[in-house]
Amino acid sequence: MKSNHKEKYLNTVKTIVNSKLLDQYLIGLTCWDATKKGDSYDKIGFEHFVTIASPLTAAEALELEEYLFKMCTKNGKNTLLYKKYHDQKRDGHYHPSLGGKTHPDDANMLVYMTWWNK
Repeated sequence: MKSNHKEKYLNTVKTIVNSKLLDQYLIGLTCWDATKKGDSYDKIGFEHFVTIASPLTAAEALELEEYLFKMCTKNGKNTLLYKKYHDQKRDGHYHPSLGGKTHPDDANMLVYMTWWNK
């Protein structure tokens, strides 16, 4: 994935995180339909869900998810990106996962952001 595309996606995340309403967020990837995945987060208290990038191959989705996670959580604990990242997930290591499923090289993945407000 081109670095300028990754920067564009990071800037999208930064814009959303800068909202005074946003309390905590996280970044993930899925092969599910965006509506189905968003509904699964809604059931556990996340109020919002947006697709950051799609369609992506599994390799592209893992690369982008890792990049965004590291940029949001590993560039200083005083940054807003860090402070607002899900407090139970921001201090861990990046764990790449396709959910235990094997995926063809087809571009059927998406990277998303989900969050709840204050």
